Amino acid sequence: MDENQNIHSITSEEYHSIYSKESKTFNDSSVSSIIRKYEKKGYKVILPIIDNQNASWRWKYEKVKNENYNIIAIKNNDGYTLYKKQRPELGDLPSKKPKTLLYKPEYSTTTGTNTLKNILGDKKFDNPKPVQLLKDLLFISSNKDSIILDFFAGSGTTGQAVMELNEEDGGKRQFILVTNNENNIGTDITRERLYRVIKGKGSKGEKFKWTYTNEKPYLSSNNVTVFKIDHTALTLKDLEKAEKIRDVAKAEFKKLNPNCSLNNDFDVYNELAALNPQKGDK
Repeated sequence: MDENQNIHSITSEEYHSIYSKESKTFNDSSVSSIIRKYEKKGYKVILPIIDNQNASWRWKYEKVKNENYNIIAIKNNDGYTLYKKQRPELGDLPSKKPKTLLYKPEYSTTTGTNTLKNILGDKKFDNPKPVQLLKDLLFISSNKDSIILDFFAGSGTTGQAVMELNEEDGGKRQFILVTNNENNIGTDITRERLYRVIKGKGSKGEKFKWTYTNEKPYLSSNNVTVFKIDHTALTLKDLEKAEKIRDVAKAEFKKLNPNCSLNNDFDVYNELAALNPQKGDK
């Protein structure tokens, strides 16, 4: 890969010197020589290595050589990941079009579980989503200034994924996570996870294993605001109670948005009604 992140292939002779079909062995010295050659020329050499294990490319050499313009290199924590460009058909809107099959070792549920254990120190949530999976889904489905809403926040993976993706592509995405705090999941898992990956310590000063990168151990340039929503049932006869809630709501709306325009009491009640779930027809 050159300095402009364009993908290039090695020569045919170099390619055939790497592996012997007769003996079915790799020539490590040839690989090392090729790497030194291209690094001296200023290229970044990308090898198919996953979790320190040698792997293989899905495309054959000839396809890479002839269609290198179809390959995108995206930087991540471990180096670079290669993607195939997806071009819409005539009449389609331009988009980052995902494949029907998502595949990466980092997408496994084991990866999601281990990440959360390294952050919280124990398995406190079943089947948390892998951070890399959500980062890739956000990359193909959102803009750099999108607001991401996760109405079933769970362990808070979406929040961590948004913060990491912003670090990696310079985005300014924001997220809203919603949880009913059943079994204290909101306070003990969702909030605690986000607190730790930002602060580098637990809310009670605990240490933990997880780090973002060696250069930037924690997502310290972020902050999260936590709100607790209370529900108060009102009837037409509860005028005194409604007036108390109205005054509290006005103050809270102004905290959330100093430019909030509330011309009369009806505006306040209308905003509050929008937060109250409505019963639909069965």
